[in-house]
Amino acid sequence: SYFLHGPVVTGKTHLAVAVMRSEIYNIEPVSMGFHWGLDHESLPVFVNAGDLLLEIQDAACDEHNLSPSVRALLQSVLNRNLVVLDDLDVTGQPSWALSALFTVIDRRYRGDRRTIITSNNTLDDIKREDIKIASRIAGLCKLKEMQCPFIAPKGGADDSNVDKNQQ
Repeated sequence: SYFLHGPVVTGKTHLAVAVMRSEIYNIEPVSMGFHWGLDHESLPVFVNAGDLLLEIQDAACDEHNLSPSVRALLQSVLNRNLVVLDDLDVTGQPSWALSALFTVIDRRYRGDRRTIITSNNTLDDIKREDIKIASRIAGLCKLKEMQCPFIAPKGGADDSNVDKNQQ
């Protein structure tokens, strides 16, 4: 598990997605009766922390009747073998949001589930807002500071769009 932190445009999300894609390529198919497939739980999941909080906030309006999509999202974030929690930002979050983030990170910590968290906040920034979240991240993840600006090539990783005269 990793906590990738640093300024904007340093490649944190790009690196996290690369690790996630590598994980997908290495999943072994399993026999599912008459065909082969992938075990759903073995697939990694990518979730933006802000989007997750919006889903939780919407569900909080009717806490006894979680929509199936919110329930499925929470279950996948809590139970998958690998989760990328992108753009974690604790600065100025209301207490319910900090509590929700702590619950997600704590459950992954206690379940010894691999987690990649990206953030513009340092662990010290997070500690100032919520020491419990910082403590769980420190216990769950290796800390990696990203410093160099990351500029994706035009056309993404595929350089077939690059003019041959420019090379």
